[in-house]
Amino acid sequence: MDTNISSASMIAEGLQQLVLNSLEIMACYDSCRRYCAVSVAMTEMLRYPAEGLVGQTNRDLANFVHPEQLSTHGRKYWWQIIDDAIATVLQHGKAERHIHGLPTPDGVEFYETTYTPLVDNCGQVCQVLSISRRASAQSVEPSEESDRFAVSQLAAPPDALVGVEMPNLEEASLSDLPTSLQTNAAPAPSIGANTTYMGPQVKGNVNPVHQTAEFMQLVLDNIPQYIFWKDRNSKYLGCNRRWAEMAGIGDPKNAAGLVEEDLPWTPEQKEWYLQCDRRVMETDTPMLRIKQSQRQANGHLSWRETSKLPLHDTEGNVIGLLGTIEDITERKVAEDLLKQSEATFRQLAQQKELLNRISAQIRQSLRLEYIQQTTVNEVRQLLNVDRMLIYRFEENWYGRVVVEAVGKPWQSVLGEMGTDNCFPKKHAGLYREGRVRAINDVETAELDACHRDYLRNLGVQANLIVPILVKDGLWGLLIAHQCSGLRKWEENEVELLKALGGQVGVAIQQAELYAKAKLSAT
Repeated sequence: MDTNISSASMIAEGLQQLVLNSLEIMACYDSCRRYCAVSVAMTEMLRYPAEGLVGQTNRDLANFVHPEQLSTHGRKYWWQIIDDAIATVLQHGKAERHIHGLPTPDGVEFYETTYTPLVDNCGQVCQVLSISRRASAQSVEPSEESDRFAVSQLAAPPDALVGVEMPNLEEASLSDLPTSLQTNAAPAPSIGANTTYMGPQVKGNVNPVHQTAEFMQLVLDNIPQYIFWKDRNSKYLGCNRRWAEMAGIGDPKNAAGLVEEDLPWTPEQKEWYLQCDRRVMETDTPMLRIKQSQRQANGHLSWRETSKLPLHDTEGNVIGLLGTIEDITERKVAEDLLKQSEATFRQLAQQKELLNRISAQIRQSLRLEYIQQTTVNEVRQLLNVDRMLIYRFEENWYGRVVVEAVGKPWQSVLGEMGTDNCFPKKHAGLYREGRVRAINDVETAELDACHRDYLRNLGVQANLIVPILVKDGLWGLLIAHQCSGLRKWEENEVELLKALGGQVGVAIQQAELYAKAKLSAT
């Protein structure tokens, strides 16, 4: 069998698989301009089901309004200009790039679309492949840009293995992620609407098989994913330019004949890749979105998802596989930021709920001890601190803990804590004026030696203190102790404790007024 024919055949089948399973906005059209394959991302962009597209031309769709279609008049124009672009590519055999405006319920979204002709063994254009991406800010007016569209997830065949993770997958906290992300993709040329892009030409006595492979390679080199294909023995037959650059082999032509041992992967990666290859080809089952992390030289992690699809001969036998890799680092960063935002929102909502609940209890009850105990119990749980207490001053700034909530294994300090000899009147004056003190590390904070020793005796490594004021006088302190380690107090935690200190002061004042009223009535 001619190696070129075999390779071209595998690329052709791989291209069809790629369109059907791609995360990109892709479609294939036949020589009659009918849809023959569409990606899920394409159907999501058009808000139109795949079964309503395949077998139809865009001209047909312009004359038929699907019930789910919105902005009917604008959509009709969209279908027409897509059909015109495909017809032009089929007629002239040249690739073109256009920027189209897609009407949506919220306005217009602009997409830059590349139309690439594919030729048969006779050198005739038999298909057109389109790849669309949201247009860059340089290509359209800023007011026309919209960030509302998100590409859908990869649709998996029913029997596909989805979301497999490479063993020993390294994860990281948000602080480990890069603050700005760079991609390896070459920048798209700055072009205007309906600009023609000249593709390869058929000239002279060119072997049609070679011409087919050349066009296929052109298509794959312009796809933003890393793409490779292998034979039944996991020997590489080809790749696109992005994969070649990632693997450090220079020209994609250098991929033919390589095996995993020839490439700069770690031993663990090589073994895992071969395991996945065997599973896909022996079971004739795709593996989609295989997750892998890789630490870069700058210390940041990058994340990638690989999909491997079996390739078949004309009799349906598995003869190799197609692999696609997508860099998902930016998506991972966005997901982690979203998780962090959601966690922060939940915490703020819980804090607001606690504050409202205690405020309601103060308005409805004069049970001072109950209100104070509820405050320290719930704040300790909410802020996840080791000890929460209310400290009341007496004469000469001698004080005692009147209410406490403490977790195991930390000791109780309920009752007399002893005199803090480093609490002179100047500190009392500051707290009376509303001072809040957050100590993240007792050992490194600017503290008097005697006060540091005082906190050490209590097993405190970090603490947060807010005043409890009654009639502008310093009644006591609301204190959070972190004994298990250091603690960086967040602004919202400080604000919550300040608000609760104020509420406890109101409860104390209300209880004192009630006691005086009862005494006067007797």
